Amino acid sequence: MTKRAIAGFAALILSTGLVFAHTGATGIVKERMEHMSAVGEATKNIVQTARGRVERDDAALRAAAEAIRFHMQHAMMKFPEGSDGGVSEAAPAIWADPVAFQAEGDALIGLATEFVQTLDAGGDPMALVPQIGRSCQTCHERFRLSKD
Repeated sequence: MTKRAIAGFAALILSTGLVFAHTGATGIVKERMEHMSAVGEATKNIVQTARGRVERDDAALRAAAEAIRFHMQHAMMKFPEGSDGGVSEAAPAIWADPVAFQAEGDALIGLATEFVQTLDAGGDPMALVPQIGRSCQTCHERFRLSKD
């Protein structure tokens, strides 16, 4: 089985788990959860390469960075006033400080864009991985409810 086939199978298995994780979410809440999950999966793919657990494949890295950018852009449009509560993992801070929340989303979009540009220029985009990780962590700490 090729590495690409294995990666595709792993993505299918992981996405099946995401369906169960979002049970009960509907409408715009479900949409944003799906976008954020896609961002998480794409980020994991980049991190696995950075850690040497997956052989470097520039096409796969590009696809992952473009997925981060695409899904973050769409997710950021899915937080209208009144869409908190229920099964949502979105913290009230999103609506209390929407400018800061947007800035966090824009920062990750910018890093994903820079990742692709660095790859295109023949540079080493893996140097951006720690910044991407910090961006995710900072946003989760402030704008995502604890899962416990």
